Parts: sequence; C-alpha cells; structure tokens
Amino acid sequence: MDILLRPARSADAKEMAGWFTDLAGLASWGGPEVSFPLTEDQLARWIAAGADQKPRICFTAVDSADKPVGHVQFLRDPAIHWARLGRFGVAPELRGIGFGRALFEHAVRLAFTELDVEHLALAVMPANERARRLYLRAGFRDEGVMPGPSVAGQPWVATVMGMMRQDWLRQNQAA
Repeated sequence: MDILLRPARSADAKEMAGWFTDLAGLASWGGPEVSFPLTEDQLARWIAAGADQKPRICFTAVDSADKPVGHVQFLRDPAIHWARLGRFGVAPELRGIGFGRALFEHAVRLAFTELDVEHLALAVMPANERARRLYLRAGFRDEGVMPGPSVAGQPWVATVMGMMRQDWLRQNQAA
C-alpha cells in the first residue's frame, strides 16, 4: 500500500476534526489534554505548533487528491536521538483495511531512517488491544506507564512501548 506523507498544514484540520466522534476515541488519539468535541480551530493550532519541527513535527497522509487520510506526530529530542510517535490517526473510511498498519510502518521507517531516531517510543491505551498487537508484532516492547489527568472522571493511564533503531534494523534486514 502506497503512503504519501507531507508536512501537516493547518488547513488539514477541517477534514481531520470529524474523525473522532466520542471522547474515548479522541482521548486515545490525543491524550488527556484534548477537548471534546475536537474542533477545527483546536486541531489547526496543534498542527501549526508542530510545523516548526522542534520539538514536534506533524505529517499528514494524503490521497491522490491531497485529501487528508491519516495523521502522524513525532515529539522529538534530537540531542538524545529520541522521539515519541503520537497522535496517530486514520480517516474512519480507511480503518480496518490495513491502511493504519501501513501508515504505522511507514512512520516507524521514517523515524529510524530520516529523523535520526535511535529510540522510538509510543503510548497506547491498555484497552486498545488491536493497536497493542500491531505494536508488539512490529517489535515494540512495554517500557512502563504514562499517567495523566483524568478524562471524564476516569484516570488516563497509557502503556509506554518502545523500540531501538538497532532492533528495527535487525528485524527489517531479516525480512
């Protein structure tokens, strides 16, 4: 599956704001600091903040008509060659058909081959078993937990998973 990524633009927010229809899905995507419903303005501010590539960089996956169909954000610390993959999202019409997996694999490859990352981390909600299985199959391992403020009266705690570049290289050279 071909993936076309470009730097995210504030204008992408118009399409992406409707991707999350409930608080749980939005909090799983954006963390505990998001406000429901996700608005175009809120999302456009996040994208604009990630446009300078320090410490955050945002990418939009687009179709052949340049319509946003996915989103990937990296929070980086270039001094220690570390990044966290976050705010990873896929348009609802492309969920469940392998596009999310392909976008995820593309984002991991980008981190290790173009962003000079040695350690890539991500956070996943414990109840998101589908995503957890994808990350484990890709070679990510549990590294701990990341607590945050409560969302709708429920504690927000994510599992932190990570992978080292050398492990990714070894895994992909064997394939």
